[in-house]
Amino acid sequence: MDDIDLEDDIRNVVTQEAAIIVDVLCLQRDNVLGRIYGLVERNTRERLEHLPNRRDSVLGILDYFKTSERNRCLHFLKTMWMFCENIPLELEIKVLSIAGWSFGMTTIHFADSEELPPSPSAKRACLDHVQIYTSYMRSFLQQKFERVTKDMAKKVCLDTMYLSLRQRGAARPRAQEGQEPGPDQRESAEWLLSTTGRVVVVLGLAGSGKTLLMHCLSHRWAEGLYPDIQLLFLLEFRQLNLVSQPLSLKELLFQFFLPPEGGEEQSEAVFSYILDNPQKVCFIFDGYDELGAKFTDPMTLGSTLDPCQRLPMADLLSGLCSYKILPGCTVLITCRPRDVSDLFGSSSCFVAELLGFSQQQVREYTEEFFQEKGDALKEKALSRMMGSRHLLSMSHVPALCHVCCVCLDHLLSGEVSQPAAQLPSSLTQIYLHILSAFLSHCEGSGSSLAATYLLQKYRTQIAELCKLAMDGLETSRIVFQAQDLSPQLMNFGANARILSRVDLTCPDGSRSLGCAFMHLTMQEFLAALHLMTSPDVSELKLKKKLNLKSRWIAKSDPRTVFTDSLHLYMCGLAAEACTSSLVVLEGGEEVRGVVQRRQAAVRRILLGFVGSASQTGPKIVELCRCAHETQDVNLAAAIGSRARFELRNIRLNPVDMDALAFVTSAASQMVCLDFGGCSIELECLNIIPNIKNLEHLIFRSRKYDDNFAEALSISHYCCCRVGRRVVHCGVYTAVLFTVLSVEVSPMLDVSDNSLSDESIRKITYLFPKLTNITSVMLGKNNISRDGIFILVEKMATFLNIKKVHVIFLSSSSDHVFFFPSAFHRCSLISISVLCCSLSHGTMKYESIEKLLDSLPHMTSLHMLNLSHIQMSKDIALLFMRSLAKCQRITAVNLRPCGDAFIMFLQAKAQAATCKLTQYELNRFDVVKLSEILEDCQHLADLDTNAAMESDRHAAVPCVVYLANSLSTCDKVAVVEVRIEEPWIKKEAAVSLVASCLDLNPRTGEIRVEKTLPELQLLNLYKCEYFLVDCDVEGRHLSLLQAPIQRTSSLLTLQFTRLTVGREGAEFLASILPSLTSLRKCCHLLVMCRNCSLSLSHHVISDDAATALGGVLEGLTRVRSLNLSYCSGWTSAGGRVLVRGLVQCLSLEEIWLDSIQLDEESTVCLAQGLQNMTSIKKISISKMVLGSKGSSEVLSVLACLHSCTGLQEIDLQGLRIDDQGIEELVKCIPKWTKLSKINLSENCVRDQAGEKLVEALSHCRELQQLRLSRNKLGTSSAARLGRVLPSLPDGCLGGGRVGGCLLHSLTSVGTSDLGPVAACLQHCTSIEDISLAWNECGNEVVQKLVEVLPQCINLRRLDLEANNINTSGAKTLATCLLSCPWIEVIRLWRNPIVKDDHILRDRRLNFSST
Repeated sequence: MDDIDLEDDIRNVVTQEAAIIVDVLCLQRDNVLGRIYGLVERNTRERLEHLPNRRDSVLGILDYFKTSERNRCLHFLKTMWMFCENIPLELEIKVLSIAGWSFGMTTIHFADSEELPPSPSAKRACLDHVQIYTSYMRSFLQQKFERVTKDMAKKVCLDTMYLSLRQRGAARPRAQEGQEPGPDQRESAEWLLSTTGRVVVVLGLAGSGKTLLMHCLSHRWAEGLYPDIQLLFLLEFRQLNLVSQPLSLKELLFQFFLPPEGGEEQSEAVFSYILDNPQKVCFIFDGYDELGAKFTDPMTLGSTLDPCQRLPMADLLSGLCSYKILPGCTVLITCRPRDVSDLFGSSSCFVAELLGFSQQQVREYTEEFFQEKGDALKEKALSRMMGSRHLLSMSHVPALCHVCCVCLDHLLSGEVSQPAAQLPSSLTQIYLHILSAFLSHCEGSGSSLAATYLLQKYRTQIAELCKLAMDGLETSRIVFQAQDLSPQLMNFGANARILSRVDLTCPDGSRSLGCAFMHLTMQEFLAALHLMTSPDVSELKLKKKLNLKSRWIAKSDPRTVFTDSLHLYMCGLAAEACTSSLVVLEGGEEVRGVVQRRQAAVRRILLGFVGSASQTGPKIVELCRCAHETQDVNLAAAIGSRARFELRNIRLNPVDMDALAFVTSAASQMVCLDFGGCSIELECLNIIPNIKNLEHLIFRSRKYDDNFAEALSISHYCCCRVGRRVVHCGVYTAVLFTVLSVEVSPMLDVSDNSLSDESIRKITYLFPKLTNITSVMLGKNNISRDGIFILVEKMATFLNIKKVHVIFLSSSSDHVFFFPSAFHRCSLISISVLCCSLSHGTMKYESIEKLLDSLPHMTSLHMLNLSHIQMSKDIALLFMRSLAKCQRITAVNLRPCGDAFIMFLQAKAQAATCKLTQYELNRFDVVKLSEILEDCQHLADLDTNAAMESDRHAAVPCVVYLANSLSTCDKVAVVEVRIEEPWIKKEAAVSLVASCLDLNPRTGEIRVEKTLPELQLLNLYKCEYFLVDCDVEGRHLSLLQAPIQRTSSLLTLQFTRLTVGREGAEFLASILPSLTSLRKCCHLLVMCRNCSLSLSHHVISDDAATALGGVLEGLTRVRSLNLSYCSGWTSAGGRVLVRGLVQCLSLEEIWLDSIQLDEESTVCLAQGLQNMTSIKKISISKMVLGSKGSSEVLSVLACLHSCTGLQEIDLQGLRIDDQGIEELVKCIPKWTKLSKINLSENCVRDQAGEKLVEALSHCRELQQLRLSRNKLGTSSAARLGRVLPSLPDGCLGGGRVGGCLLHSLTSVGTSDLGPVAACLQHCTSIEDISLAWNECGNEVVQKLVEVLPQCINLRRLDLEANNINTSGAKTLATCLLSCPWIEVIRLWRNPIVKDDHILRDRRLNFSST
């Protein structure tokens, strides 16, 4: 600045700078102001000192010097310069100009303890250097801003960029009773530098505009805004990441930001100014996610750090952020949300999260982007953008909004534009289009060549760029030096705009040329492309790279650098829509199989994450994001199988919500979304109505304001209009009331909101608007007795409200005592109080007695909730008395800590059930319980799943005593007593059953499962005994022989996993003849009085097989025998068993699946079948017959001709060839009652298949035909199409079963099933059709849609794994409109793009289940 003209009146300086001088003086210490007062004459000084505040006094001082003579005014300015702090640079220079001219004119005295100020000339020289450097810095930052924003479509406006603020380490103020804390603070981006002297961490997703915002702030400072900041340093971590050696603060600033042009002298002057004036310095560190190391914990550093000392980069930056260096400076750091825990910083630093684009901002940006491209293209692009929920959600992130615009420009411009251009459905697909758009730049301006051509032409260069991107991720580099890649690759990447050239500062301070990818997300995308196309990448490496990212990062977690999206792009490239592009990049069609296997591996890895029990809310969201990228409906359905999505304390953006919508819409059941404590942007709420299968929507956050309430109410209204039940819990009171004002469901649920009595009063004011409300739920609130009475009184005038649900958070005695009066008031106005809860508390004995006395008078009560009460055994037994006191009780369920309740009916209950679980009962408790229950006349079912005393000799008598005491109860249908003890197994389990039968022969059911016995006493003589998984062996069963033989009414005897042995077989042989009423042995039930014997899945030794064979010879009444999956015998044992089996000439059903017989046994079985003319059902699927295989099968088939009454036969997996079919064809015409035949997994060829179909035409009652996994061809299918119409309508569909199931046509070996489809018009009663796994195309679909309207009983059509494309699927969807009876058409694993509205019919199932 030029010196002041000496002839000018110095008083003009005071006048011109008065406002700034006042601000400076008001901040000074008292002793400094005392010196200033000393320059004022006495009378004026005394008057000014008695003014009420400092600012008025300072204004008086300025007024005094404005009118004083020049020397006195000059003395004032010199005194102010020497003793005042924090004088703005321009004012200080102006004062120095005056002081330097006449410094020696006035003598100023200093105390001995005061430090002499520097000379004016020296200070002036220092400030001149600072001013020159500041001007240089402003010019430098403006140039950087111009480079960063040169290709931007829209000017940056700080007042339209918003931040969500919170102060780190600051405790939230406690809300007063009846009040909720306010929402998160929301500010414009101007707030960041509006106040100096603080540390602010700016969070934002990749592409949210953090870097652009920092450059914009720097530019605004360079233009003269933020005058409190004198120096602003903008440093990028991508540059600092190259530094490996320790640096001092001075080296950091002047080597890696802007070296002073004035040499070392200017450098020293500027650095001295920084040290002396830290409050005037601002440091901006951009891109912490790009730094290769974490900040050092400041607790490990010293109390203060020397700014001139060389420190490791992590120490130096941590010292600045924690104010161990330059305390009072301003620091801004940008990072991604998951990295904020790395930044220790000041305990009171601010965290500001950068919010994304609103839908209006997306519209404005799109309009700006296409402004110069013509109105037609602009309108078309704007329509596509705003009309696509996926694009709109992704455009919430500003950088992705730009990417979407580039993608739309590429799709809609020039030759690439098509009338029905396919919009990308995932972020990865957008980046594939972006890659093609960038490659088109290499072809010249205006080029719009096909994507496949461009990928093929530049395949080598793309592979090199992908390898470079992957190397950068693995070595934590985002900036690459010239030697890291060839000049040709750098030029190609720059021309394609994939790479951008950057000036690098080397560790020694020299400058060099480097490059970086145009954005971090592009580097991650290309790295993912490398993983999915490189032949060197194994499935193990894919699994290592594919990890779900959590948004909760601990300080101890290892540092990961800018890899937030790599896993998403890997998943996106695993989508079927990306297969063709990957095939081109990997080399051509011959590697398609390799590509598809790699894609399947990624989807398989994701599927492995689905069942993980350790997934927190953030990882669930990431898994949904991954599924959305794959566009795999089956994967989404697997993720959506969880009934509840708990997403706690994270920020959710529209991209996350879009992914949640994709997953939940694929779910097979209704789901609950629980956003407990989540920060949710308003744009997210617009997506909620698009979420299918949404049953509950829960908010538990008190940070939302009225804008949130308005958006939520609109979404809530849309959800309710489509019949979804939406629950809002724990939200800000204003939000709650706004939502309630649009409630359209009949239930008003305001549970879990900490509502006070006054809040209840406000809710009652809404009743006139809520005309549909019939019930009110007030659970888990802070409501007192007065609040209940307020509610009851207000409800008296609204007769539509009939039910009230109340839960008290504090189960005090006071609440119990006022229950009767509250109920009485409700009854007077005809209001039904359905549920009262005393959960989560403690109760006194006298309170319970009072409550029990009142229960008979609470006539409207349906449930009394006693969950999670500290309920001792004595308290539980006291509650058991309610059964005798109140005849309306229908169920009592009590446990010490957990779900517990008492249920009531409006009228007298005819029967009641009682459960007393998880208690440890001794013999005295059992006696007391028995005495109580003797007075419970309507008790019908008792379950005391309790631990008995450990004395095994006392446990059984206790059980039997309880059973005997209840045997006199007329209403008792079942009494269940369970004892869980580890000793009850093997012989002890059998002994227990025998003891119970000896003590009480009326014990109707005994079940011992592992170590958990159950005894059931029934008044009816229906006896059933079970020993399940108790390691029982045949030798243990002798104890049961006498008790069982005395039980002539035994209906069921079941032993699971029994090792039979010789003794076991002898036991069965001895008891079975005497059990005339036995209907079920082991676990197969038969009808009427016919005996059924099932030993399936048992290990039967040779001795047991011999004994069993002998038993079978004497069982002339047996009608069904099941030996499926039995094993353990040798050839000799098998022969004896088969010889006994074929003697059972009365057998009607034989099940021999998967057993193994030698050649002699097979011959014996075949010969025996000739004489077993009663056979109606026979199953020998996957049976191993002899060593020759096919010949033994032929012998068995040949002997079936005598089974003329055969109804069902299962020959699956016997490898029957054409010769076997010819033998079978001889028998089939004799099986006139045949209804089901299974020939799946055989070797039936086309010619034999025709003969088979012709023979089956004689089976007029055929209902089920299975031919899957054979080698049939076109002629068989055509023959089947001609035969099916010839069968009577009552046979194929209808009949006794009610439908023909064509599972048989799954994978039959031909895709030419048109004739079969056409013939279905004659099968109008058919219920289920399966043509899966046949590679059928749209021609079969055309035949189907012609006949489906005639199949009015059809419920299910399975077309899985065929070659039906989108056009065929749309044809089926159109047909569904006229076929409301069809419940589902399965289209999984067909090449269908599910983007058309008509394919959203929920009856079209694209999942694997």
